[in-house]
Order: sequence, then C-alpha cells, then structure tokens
Amino acid sequence: MKLRGGYIALLLMACVLASADGPREISIITGRGELLQFERDIERVAISEPKIADAIVVSPREIMVNGKGAGKASLIVWDGGSAPSRYNINVANDNSENETSRKELQAGLPEGVQISGSGDTIDLDPARVQQIVVNLVDNALKYAKSRVNVETKGREVRVSDDGPGVPPEHRERIFEKFSKVETGPKPPGAGLGLSIARKLAQLHGATLTCDGNTFVLRF
Repeated sequence: MKLRGGYIALLLMACVLASADGPREISIITGRGELLQFERDIERVAISEPKIADAIVVSPREIMVNGKGAGKASLIVWDGGSAPSRYNINVANDNSENETSRKELQAGLPEGVQISGSGDTIDLDPARVQQIVVNLVDNALKYAKSRVNVETKGREVRVSDDGPGVPPEHRERIFEKFSKVETGPKPPGAGLGLSIARKLAQLHGATLTCDGNTFVLRF
C-alpha cells in the first residue's frame, strides 16, 4: 500500500502530539473518589499502587478512582485508542477534622498565641488535650518576653516561648505538685498546672517533657 507524503507527515505529527501529552493529574483525598469517563469501551485497567488508590470499572465507559491512602500512583487505561490513557493519581489525607480541631483549640487560647503546623489524626479526648495545651500556654506566658508559639507536627505538640527557659536541673522537678521555678518576669502560680498537664498526658499514653523553653507533648 502506498501513502502520499502529506498523509505520512500528518500521521507523524499526530504521533508527536500524542507523545507530547503527559499524564493527566488527578488529586483526591482519602475516602473520596473521582469518576473518569471515556468515549470508547474500556478494555483493560492497571494501577501501580493499589494500597494508595483503586480503579473500579463501573460501566463499559466509566472508571471510579478511589483514594485509599496518602501517596502517589499511576493509572493506565486501554480503551481501544491508538495509545493508552495515563493518569498520575495524587492522594492526600483528609485534614478537614484537623482544621476544625485546630480552630477549636485556637479559640481556647489567649489572644496572640498562634498555632501552626499539622499533625496526625489521633483518636483522643479533645477537651483533655485542650486542657494540656492551655496549661502549657499559661505557663509559657509567665516567662515569655513577647512570644508564645504552639506547633503541631506528626504526633507531637510543642509549646515554646522566648523566655529564659527552665534550667536543666529543674526540668523534671517542675512537673511535681506545687513545684515553682522563679526565672520569669511574672510570679509563678500555684505550681499545679504542669503537674496536671503531665497527668492528663499520661492518661492518653503520651509523654510531656521540658526542653529549656519548649514543652514537648508526644502521643
């Protein structure tokens, strides 16, 4: 069979354009999905990381992609076309509950104290966790010069200030009932806040330690 030069050039151009088109990006969150629709009947489907996302053929021309775990996966779909369709699947954790918890915690803290970062989703008693953080912030405000920060990362909450910090020899004793260390510009309180905070942390199987001018709550 003979093909005219113009038709061959057109075919070559189509191949170049097809190869230049990169995979389509799809972003979803865990527990959610996206429906992909095709113009031809689907012949075959392959996904690289089934623990991150799955692809279910729900009709001859539709695929439902579901997010299962945070990460990245590649999806390839053959639908009778000249080349398979390729997709990069990006799955992120659903942080809507985290954001709600952060706002609730922020509302319970004094004005000027800022919460930053993002942590893991853990099944905890929010009222008790808030009490721990409030006690730590109240303590930090007594010693801070101008700043108190609350940062969450992974399974940690860190409360820090720009005060003088707790001397190494007192970093364990300050968690005892009625213990006081006078290093800040304001007089210490009754000496119960840190003791209560540690007890509440232990009820959650967590640890609460002091590292100078930073208190670290680890779940």
